[in-house]
Amino acid sequence: MRRVYLPLQTSIRGVRRRIQPPLPIKTLEETIDDRIKASTSLDAFGPMRNIRGKPASWLSDATTYADKNAAIFDPASELPYNPEDMEPVSRKQREEKLLRQKQKLSVKKRIGRISMSHIPIEEQVVILFPGQGSQHVGMGSKVVDHKPSMQLFERASEVLGYDLYELCKNGPKTKLDQTIYCQPAIFVSSLAAFEKLKDEENLEGRITDVAGFSVGEIAALVVAGVLRFDDALRLVKLRAEAMHECNQLVPSGMITIRISAASRLDDALNDAREAAVEAGERPLCEVANYLVQGVRVIGKPYPGDRGKGLPHDRVYIPQWIIEQVASPVKWEQIQQQLLKNVQIQMSDEPEKVDGEEIYPTYIEVGPGKQLGAMLYLVSKKMHRRYRNYPC
Repeated sequence: MRRVYLPLQTSIRGVRRRIQPPLPIKTLEETIDDRIKASTSLDAFGPMRNIRGKPASWLSDATTYADKNAAIFDPASELPYNPEDMEPVSRKQREEKLLRQKQKLSVKKRIGRISMSHIPIEEQVVILFPGQGSQHVGMGSKVVDHKPSMQLFERASEVLGYDLYELCKNGPKTKLDQTIYCQPAIFVSSLAAFEKLKDEENLEGRITDVAGFSVGEIAALVVAGVLRFDDALRLVKLRAEAMHECNQLVPSGMITIRISAASRLDDALNDAREAAVEAGERPLCEVANYLVQGVRVIGKPYPGDRGKGLPHDRVYIPQWIIEQVASPVKWEQIQQQLLKNVQIQMSDEPEKVDGEEIYPTYIEVGPGKQLGAMLYLVSKKMHRRYRNYPC
């Protein structure tokens, strides 16, 4: 008598187990019948599960997207509908999804958009606010006869804890040039000049853009209505104190140099680094920012509509201060963007007066004319429409 052994197989873990005999092969019809029975018998999945045994046209009975999704993707069965019957249903779902995406995008574009295209270009005004380096003793003396402007100085003195107008008017220069004092001085003097400018000239409904260089960015935010004066002044004060403290820890400075494309500035910087190393000082000497005529800004088209106001939260203010202080000032790119705004508003044939293209009026409000000089390097045509309103 022969002894018969059942077949054995060793698994990966070394455990011996018996091999199950193969399941009987069912025909396609038998498989479909079994799955339909299983689907229709599971009442817990809801009445829509029974649609598995019905033609695809019955999907029209589903009244919501969830019902349709449940009918198509039934967890009780993997059996799909007839592909030919499902194609019109799938096509309709794709079209509905695309339509919903377009509707969301259209709503997103409309939220918070402000159009200035109704104002003729020659009547539009762009306000520019200068930054650190434009300060001088005597700032504010030209707005002393304007009450709203002087009220800003009085309010600033209360927040800062010292007489800001006295410092701006009489100095001394060594104190006014310190970061901790000059930034609040430039900020308040620029806004004081803007208050007087509004009363002297008819700018109501004509200001389409505001921009600022360095601390002038914060002044621009105040004019745009994003920040209140008191909050912005505290921000400038904190910003100046942070920069002043960094300067005390690491003695440093900055200089603005106008060079040509053939300049050997890089060689001079390398020599300066070597000299600093030999002297035992920090060998950090580099170009912080370039302002070159002919530079092309790479970016998406900016429409005539202006963007919506940015959301703000006090929790993120410390982080924003750090980013604003440490980030480079891309003033040339800002000027190019302002120019692009005008070009987009123009038709294929730009509007001209006496053979020259029309541009808005650019007014630098505050001490100095540093932004006018930069504007000249960016576009001489734009600079023809530039003027300064001193404080």
